[in-house]
Amino acid sequence: MAEKVVKIGIDFGTTYSFAGFLHGDRVMPLIPAKETYGIPSVFYYDGKKQLIGKLAVSRATAHPENAVFSIKRNLHQKELTVGGRTFTPKEIVTAIIGYVVECAEKMLEEQYFVEYDRMEAVITVPVDFNNPRIRLIREAAREVRLKNGTRLSITGVIPEPCAAAIEYFGLVPQEERDILVYDLGGGTFDVALVHSSKETSEPYEVIDQIGESSLGGDDWDRALADWVMEQYEREKGKKLPGTALRELLVSARNCKQELTEIETAEASIQIRGDIFETEISREKFEDLTRGLLERTLEDLRKLLSRQSDRALRHVILTGGSTYMPQIMRSLREEKLFSEDVEIRFVEPEHAIAYGAARYADILPITPDTAEDKHEKSRARIHLIAPHNYGIIYHINSMQGKEMIEILIRKGTRLPAAAESISYVRSENSRTSQYVICESDNLDERQLIELTEGREIMTARLERQVQVPKGTQARQILTLGEDLILQFRAEDRVYGAAVETKVQLEMKL
Repeated sequence: MAEKVVKIGIDFGTTYSFAGFLHGDRVMPLIPAKETYGIPSVFYYDGKKQLIGKLAVSRATAHPENAVFSIKRNLHQKELTVGGRTFTPKEIVTAIIGYVVECAEKMLEEQYFVEYDRMEAVITVPVDFNNPRIRLIREAAREVRLKNGTRLSITGVIPEPCAAAIEYFGLVPQEERDILVYDLGGGTFDVALVHSSKETSEPYEVIDQIGESSLGGDDWDRALADWVMEQYEREKGKKLPGTALRELLVSARNCKQELTEIETAEASIQIRGDIFETEISREKFEDLTRGLLERTLEDLRKLLSRQSDRALRHVILTGGSTYMPQIMRSLREEKLFSEDVEIRFVEPEHAIAYGAARYADILPITPDTAEDKHEKSRARIHLIAPHNYGIIYHINSMQGKEMIEILIRKGTRLPAAAESISYVRSENSRTSQYVICESDNLDERQLIELTEGREIMTARLERQVQVPKGTQARQILTLGEDLILQFRAEDRVYGAAVETKVQLEMKL
């Protein structure tokens, strides 16, 4: 009997996580009724019991020291102490995705009556996530076990903007177009330019991207929480107890969500049996968070400036935080787009998971042991360079000043390679030293100051003989889709060469 396989899409979010699967022509949510907005990406452990989701949030209100929020922002940490025990980020991610899958299994069985032997999933990630973070999430998901004892198979990892584009425009685009995806989630912000093509082999490609991996709805919550704290301390004449901070953040999030529907809402916290309440208007909330919104708009302006030659026709809003009325209103009032540009806004909190589910459905069923081997051959989504990469040079025209020459620019489609020429600066030298750096500067300069870069590796070219000043060497910098950065320098005249490479580390 043939193996029965069910395919799902998973949006592992900073604040909430979602799952869905294609049922006929529609993607159906795999979120239990008790997790009405989504499954909170919250991990709780008190030394005895481990909880995920809404129950974890409830327990964390009273015991915040036993909870981990926004683990997606903290994947760089080696370990976290929760409830007197240390956990790695991978263990926490496995637990959260495991609960998402557990809920999905329950709904597939009880609501959709789907029978299966194995579950395959596509997981989405922010477009600027580099390979170590993507690998951690993929490997954590592969640790998840289903009710029947088999492991979850991860058959694809795609950028969130591409998943959103798939949900809005379909797996096979009807025409060539440039799509701007404004993605404001709970903990990350991305704006990406996605190009759609009628070629079925590569329907969506990320052309350019900018954003912040530590900016999202959580920051709006904190801004509101800080304001409520000020009201409490002004009225009571004393500091808010530290034990009330987590409850305050939860209350602020609830208040923020209410302000998307009504003009005035109340934030309340319970402190030693007393309830403190304060009212805030939507106008006041938007004034408190104007600086956060402006950061997203500034990134958007930079991307539009870089891609001014593109004929933009569609803007997609995705991510649960785009429900805030200030987002849509500001995008229209700023007049960043021509009048004929269409702004789409439909279930933004689910669009990424639903797009992933549609993508998962068209992937061929693959034996679990062959996931990595076949994933690359099936990939339709191109990766781009997450930063600028270049080499430090002494610039003779600038009195020997050291500068970084950018060779591979942020947003370049991968794999990418570039080369340059360097010259020996001293007579009778045998050695040339190279320092390779990365940078986040967003302008078009080829030469940047040393302070704008970060050193990531060095290489030393050793010749067998002393060479005269001005001897040339060729440098080649290569960045693959696996985010391995390779450097090679060669002196063809004197027959010397050096090669080195590095797996790019996380930069949060």
